[in-house]
Amino acid sequence: MPDLIADASVDGRTRASTDEHAQRSWRWVWSLLFIAVTVALATSTVLSWYAESGTGTGVGADSQWANDFRASPLALVMSLTGSAVFLFAWLVFGRRAMASTARLDRQLVAGRTVPPRAMRSHAAQVMRYFAVAIPGLMLALTGDPQMATLQAVFYPSLWMLARGLRRGLIWNLITAVSVTAGLLLGAWGDSGWTGLSSSDAGDGTLPTELLRAGSIGVVSWLFSTAMGVWLTMAFTRGHEREVLLNQLRRQEAELSAERADLAAERERARMAADLHDTVSQSIAGIVMLAQQGAREQSPERSAQLFAVIESSANQALTEARSLVAATSTVGLSSATGLAPALAQACERFARETGIDVRTDFITVDDQAMTQRRQTLLVRAAQEGLANARKHAGAGVVQVALRRASAGDAVTLTVTDDGRGLPPGFTVASSHGFGLPGLEQRIAQAGGALTLRSRHPHGTILEATL
Repeated sequence: MPDLIADASVDGRTRASTDEHAQRSWRWVWSLLFIAVTVALATSTVLSWYAESGTGTGVGADSQWANDFRASPLALVMSLTGSAVFLFAWLVFGRRAMASTARLDRQLVAGRTVPPRAMRSHAAQVMRYFAVAIPGLMLALTGDPQMATLQAVFYPSLWMLARGLRRGLIWNLITAVSVTAGLLLGAWGDSGWTGLSSSDAGDGTLPTELLRAGSIGVVSWLFSTAMGVWLTMAFTRGHEREVLLNQLRRQEAELSAERADLAAERERARMAADLHDTVSQSIAGIVMLAQQGAREQSPERSAQLFAVIESSANQALTEARSLVAATSTVGLSSATGLAPALAQACERFARETGIDVRTDFITVDDQAMTQRRQTLLVRAAQEGLANARKHAGAGVVQVALRRASAGDAVTLTVTDDGRGLPPGFTVASSHGFGLPGLEQRIAQAGGALTLRSRHPHGTILEATL
């Protein structure tokens, strides 16, 4: 079970690292998009200005957008300066603000409390980006109306960094007003207030350029508002789902830790029971025999007692070694594999107990089985061997490892020729801790443990994983 917790921890770190790498990649994508759009518009503005100044027609003689001002070098300088300021705002402030937003999102999703200082720092970075980018966009539009295309990359970044519908709507409106103001200033620069209207002065109609600039600003505002509301709703729902998933992951990790603690507690109780039933009783008997031998006056009787003490001590040593073998994963490592570990456990058991152990192992792809499942199979073999010694009174034990009937699962079978099981005996009815604890761990790993009588006599323990 600790392996599961470790795997979950590794998965968490891997997931966080993957998310951070993906967000860094997206910042690079946005940077390339800002650079590409800004450079393309600036190049188009320069080429248009040179072409129109070379023909002496101004920037579109037939265009209602330009007469004198937008054909002047000043308009070109304002347009290029505004686009440079706009790009500078993203590269210097926007990227940092987006990185700060990503960090805040990871902390909030992970359920951690964000310090007020970090929130203020993030708000200041976003404010600097908006405070520099919006005037740059307005200046670029004053020099050349085609710079309005910069809105296509600015509005999405605005909504990603606003972090909230209310703040997004406020900054969205400020941007729309700035875009409209930039268009009006460019038209006003051509020929003053009279340049805003193509109709005769005093006819009572609204200025044409004012209507055109206002309609562009309203359309941009409506489109960006709809896009921003959709982005905010999608982000909010995604954030809520991510928060729920992280809560489930944390609860799963906590449950895994609790199960691991419970399994460890049961293992300690089983060890205590085994020690009490075997080694402790043997040692207590040795103490009593030693005390009796100290009071014995007959040399013959003393020699007999010492012989019994020696035999009891050897038995206690054998039981202690068996317990050590049952609680250690003999030889199991990525270098040896499952079959060699099982063979080593069987060989040690046969050497220490004198019971004939016969093995029949197939070749198993150790890479396809986790270390935890291999460990459980070795534990099952050790438990079956220990029960054959303690309860069955077996003379021969056969340990086999075979393919299961379906899928990639394998089955470990421990068969003895002992006295067999009482009628109606099951793993759940066992008075000890070994079999129930093993059954629970195997079930948690997706396997099954069964125990049944063997005809005409003996017991079969079978673990499938």
